[in-house]
Amino acid sequence: DKTKGNILLGGKSDEKDLWIEPTFIGNVKRDDILMEGEIFGPILPFVIVNSSDEAIDFINSTERPLALYIFSKDDNVSNNIMERTFSGGVCINDTAFQFMDYRLPFGGTGQSGM
Repeated sequence: DKTKGNILLGGKSDEKDLWIEPTFIGNVKRDDILMEGEIFGPILPFVIVNSSDEAIDFINSTERPLALYIFSKDDNVSNNIMERTFSGGVCINDTAFQFMDYRLPFGGTGQSGM
């Protein structure tokens, strides 16, 4: 088992009803199986980094993500991450803003896009 993350919250499921509770997983590493593909479910892995530069290196070490969610009180950090990474869309201090207006285009980039 390559996954070494710990369930922090959630984790319940019902295979018969095809239901998975929103689940937060901590202590996730880059080589964990959970990080091998896109996540289209209510599973949120937490990867701890020590700096925005380390976060940028992590993001750039993978295929371009469909979406990038930046949480920071520092606009310089947010701008630095946006300028040095590529993704299908970016939200700052939010997780769904880009889906609120149905008139906005949707699509990723690279393996995850159009």
